[in-house]
Formats: sequence, C-alpha cells, structure tokens
Amino acid sequence: MKNSMNSILTLQDISISFGGIKAVNQLSLDVRNQEIFAIIGPNGAGKTTAFNIISGLYRAQAGSILFSGTDITNLLPHQIAHLGMGRTFQNLELFTLMSVEDNLMAARHMHTKTNFWNELIRNKKVKDEEEQNRKKVHEILSFLNLGEVANKKVTDLGFPIQKRVELGRALALEPKLLLLDEPAAGLNFVETAELSELIKSIRGDLGITVLLIEHDMSMVMSISDRIIVLDYGKEICLGVPEEIQNDARVVEAYLGKRDSHA
Repeated sequence: MKNSMNSILTLQDISISFGGIKAVNQLSLDVRNQEIFAIIGPNGAGKTTAFNIISGLYRAQAGSILFSGTDITNLLPHQIAHLGMGRTFQNLELFTLMSVEDNLMAARHMHTKTNFWNELIRNKKVKDEEEQNRKKVHEILSFLNLGEVANKKVTDLGFPIQKRVELGRALALEPKLLLLDEPAAGLNFVETAELSELIKSIRGDLGITVLLIEHDMSMVMSISDRIIVLDYGKEICLGVPEEIQNDARVVEAYLGKRDSHA
C-alpha cells in the first residue's frame, strides 16, 4: 500500500463484519495533511465502526491502513496514539472526580520519559519533565478558554464545557491527526458555532489534521474541505461540500429508513 506525500492517513479496501452484516465494506479514503475531512451518513452507515478501526479499537478483517508513513493495520490503540493520533468519543470518557488540569495531565503520560525509580524518588529529571508537561497543558487550556475552570472537578462542569475538556485531553497527546466523533452532539446553535471556529483553529493555528464524524450538516458543510458519505458501510459519494449537497445518492440515503446505529 502506498499513499501520496501529501496524505497523513490512507485506508485501502477496509472491511469488517458483525454477525454476517458488513459494517464497513471495502472502504478506501485518503486524508490529506492539515485538512478537515468529514465522514457522514445515516444511522447504521458504519461511521463510528470506521473510526474504531482507524484508532485500533477494532481490527479490520480485510484491507490495510497507513498512518503518517506507518502501516497501523494490526497495531493496538496505544501504539497508534504514540504515532500521533488523538481521539474523542460520542460518550464522554473523562475522569469526572479529577480536575480539568489533571485530566489533561493524565494524557501526557506518553510523553513521559522518566522511569519508575526516578518517579519514586521524584528527582530533578522528574520534576523538570512534570513542569514541561504542565506548561503544555496550560497552553492547551488557554487555547480552549478553559483556564478559569482548570482547578474545578469535571463533574461540577456543564456538558458543553466537559466536551471541551475531552477535546483538550485529546490535544494534550500532541496529535498529528485528531479524530472527532460527533463533537457537536448535545450542543446548541451558539455552542456549535463556537466549536466550528475552534476546529478551524485547531487546523489553522495548531496545524493538526482533523477527521470528524458529525450529524450537524450545517457545521459539516461550513468547515470541511472534503466529505465522504457512507451508506451500509460503503462509500456512495466523496467530494467537496458543494458536490455532496447536490448529489442525488446522498439525498436518497438520508431519506431512507434506518433501524440501527453507526
């Protein structure tokens, strides 16, 4: 498998089945460096399953994946994260009784180079590394406008702020590629608009490539460089927002009935 020099992620003929049903069926896509690429489709289209394969939670039964020049088809989630992939989830996966700052600090573990014995005696090397990690966390908190709640427990925060904390934890990994799974779910119009600007800043200011799943079509069409539409695990359309909006196959897929979830 080979991808272009301008690509950070390449999927080639990825497939996976559950109980004889093809959740993802020969999916191929190529995500370019520093673009915002969206995966959309009706419920049951295979979007989150594709995310789970990309991030290593599921293993593809066929096909291959290249990320940042490395074949990650058979790698585990932590190995893929070490290569520079971060992710958020549909359901929040935060340490609710810990502070916002400590949630982000927990994500810095993969950047820790000191060993157990150094940690035990807390020597200068450990303290210097912790200070560097905390400095990075403070930069992210500032970027996300979370500085005022840095010392608050996550459980004491409203849902929109909690979603931003999860985004911060993903950024604390210093990813090259950020996977966002329905980041606007549960947000109102104003909060979604703010999130849209934030995602554009993550790409523009931080230089991070963004791959997202989202049901808010207004948001998708306003921030995405390219969009792929899935239906029953297969690609039915790939293109820029204008092409997607005017494709009859996309309209038909969204008007069809679905009784399962992606």
